[in-house]
Amino acid sequence: MSQRVFAAMSGGVDSAAAALLLRQAGYDVTGVTLRLHPYKDRPGLCGSADDIETARTVAAGMGIPHVVLDLCDLFREQVMDRFVWAYTHGRTPNPCIDCNREIKFGALL
Repeated sequence: MSQRVFAAMSGGVDSAAAALLLRQAGYDVTGVTLRLHPYKDRPGLCGSADDIETARTVAAGMGIPHVVLDLCDLFREQVMDRFVWAYTHGRTPNPCIDCNREIKFGALL
């Protein structure tokens, strides 16, 4: 029995290549994509419906399962709300820092 791993798949080439390399190395890979907001009509945003569909299609093409982890509420609380608070208080927030810490390397792990 091979070791099971979850590969975070953003819909981009790098994450798809990582999932493929893991599969080729003999791992039992499942692709995981984060849903970060409920918007259906905003392509280009991280965690968009387009990203999810692309990752799902790529995973299917590789013959691996794909799941979507809905972190919309956590993303709103830990990233968007913090951004708005900081911005309205005259600061220059960087939402990617909060997202990496709280979402990608926090909740996802």
